[in-house]
Amino acid sequence: MYKLEAFNIRKSQLIAPFGIGSLVDINNQSIIIHDSESWKVNMNEIIDIRLQTALKSTGFVDIPVTKESDTYNADETIKSSRFPNWYFNPINRQLKTIDEWQTKITSKLEKKFYETPFTNYDDQLIPVRVLCACPDGHIQDFPWMNWCHEGAPDKLSNHSLSLKSRGSSSSISDLIVTCSCGKWNSLNSIFNKDQINDTFKKIHVSCEGKFLWKTNETPKKCDCDLHVLLRNQNNLHFPVIKSSVNIPLIDNTFEESVSKHTIYGLLNDSFTEFKDFEEFINNEDSKFYVKKLSESLDSSKNRVIQSLRNLLVHDSNTSVMDYKSVEFDVLTGKTKPNNDSLAAQFNFDIKYPSDFPNHSYKKIISNITLVKKVEIVNALVGYSRINTFESENMIDDTENENLKIVSLKRKDGRYVANKSRGEGIFISLSPDMIDKWYQYVLNRDENILKDIQNKTVLSKYAEHSNYINPKFYLLHTLSHLLIKELTNSSGYSSSSLKERLYFDEEIDMYGIFIYTSSNDDEGTLGGLVKQGLPSKFFQVLEKAIDDATWCSYDPVCIENKYQGRDSLNLASCHACSLISETSCEFQNVYLDRKLLVGSLTDHSLGFFTGINSFDT
Repeated sequence: MYKLEAFNIRKSQLIAPFGIGSLVDINNQSIIIHDSESWKVNMNEIIDIRLQTALKSTGFVDIPVTKESDTYNADETIKSSRFPNWYFNPINRQLKTIDEWQTKITSKLEKKFYETPFTNYDDQLIPVRVLCACPDGHIQDFPWMNWCHEGAPDKLSNHSLSLKSRGSSSSISDLIVTCSCGKWNSLNSIFNKDQINDTFKKIHVSCEGKFLWKTNETPKKCDCDLHVLLRNQNNLHFPVIKSSVNIPLIDNTFEESVSKHTIYGLLNDSFTEFKDFEEFINNEDSKFYVKKLSESLDSSKNRVIQSLRNLLVHDSNTSVMDYKSVEFDVLTGKTKPNNDSLAAQFNFDIKYPSDFPNHSYKKIISNITLVKKVEIVNALVGYSRINTFESENMIDDTENENLKIVSLKRKDGRYVANKSRGEGIFISLSPDMIDKWYQYVLNRDENILKDIQNKTVLSKYAEHSNYINPKFYLLHTLSHLLIKELTNSSGYSSSSLKERLYFDEEIDMYGIFIYTSSNDDEGTLGGLVKQGLPSKFFQVLEKAIDDATWCSYDPVCIENKYQGRDSLNLASCHACSLISETSCEFQNVYLDRKLLVGSLTDHSLGFFTGINSFDT
């Protein structure tokens, strides 16, 4: 098959936004990304024992990269297919499937058609803009024939469709689909949710239960209502990604050695053939490989068996913040990492208050950690359509039908993942100072806190109720303000910097990790870490707070109680504290800068501007 430069996509983009099941526009054609079952598995490419255990997986598959040549090997490519299947000619407005168009192309022009579809008159073809999808993750073509004829027509070969505009604009409502038989119908009502499903029932159209990206797919009956969407509509594909700061822990050292061994790959592949671990481990082949593995690693059989159990069997769910608490303990110096591990690069330097310069904000910060080398692993565990998926568990919970997430776990139990290396700055806030501030505001003007607590009824996700908390709003808003200021001082763009928040009141966990990463083996250049040196960081922090005291949309912004998605923000807008959505863990919600800088009439209510008031 042909190898074309225009079809190249960066590795990180195949996690998001162009993950499995998503649509990609390339050379005037639309394609859907297929699953990873045909990808070549490199056992030692991505190893993160913590993430593997939390996701109840058997490992990760790295995204393949093609070699420099004019052709490619099948296991080095990302398979895809054209979707939607309907294309129209903008010159004569004819509407046909891509297969119908291709039958008129000679074999000499096959490569050119493969690169950019066109007609035998050299008119460029364009994929249709609309398609159908359902909340269970299925996708299918819009029923053009049925829609035009208000039912299934007889003898399809006698019907030729066209897509015409009856108005002066190119909007969907002005389009009509016509047939050579004289029938026609307008697209005016296709986005009317109250009418479209009644219409679909009348013309005998329902969800076909197709994913289209699955290898050897067998469609199943689906009773969900179909939604008509634009091809590039945001809610067509919501990737579910679980991230990890890959910190090598001493407890995981032996398991890392086991997972990197070639024998583990053989055991992992055979594990799915047994009903449970006991049947698996008592199999004669398994016993033979366990013996070989224990000899190779110079360890006891019992230790090897226990490690295999930990790697292959996962019984309990882990919450996101419980998972992050392990990282928090390392970054604050409570736990030591395994510095001898070869599974991940991790190099950091913790600065304590004794290293800080004299500054009014000194007592607010418990420690600053300069993370000079870090490995970030992002695993694509699933996706949803129509509605976003939010869960506070690391596992995708596909067993729960109400969660409407399509799992992307492979047959061998692995997930597709991407590994990147970079640097970052971690800070933890003083729990004592946060408690003092909270009590001070509660006594002075409790309405500022109640305005946030009352937003519980506005959240669509019950699991996020822990985040509708003034202390979390404080932590999250500070993270955004620091990212905006670090963009000016570090040389990285705002979309290059990302946040990772650590929050749990019960264990006094208040941390912010701002990092940047790259797929390059050498990581990044160190410009961000330099801004974390105490002599510079407090200047960055002071400038961020100063800028936040006044927004160009004040007083409207700072007095507003209902901003952002689902009105979950208060004093926060694009001019003061919103950042790129790809940089934010929570889609730019749970923000209020009043908690940091106070109100227009009382700055002492702010965590930073009121430090001399509540810390007495």
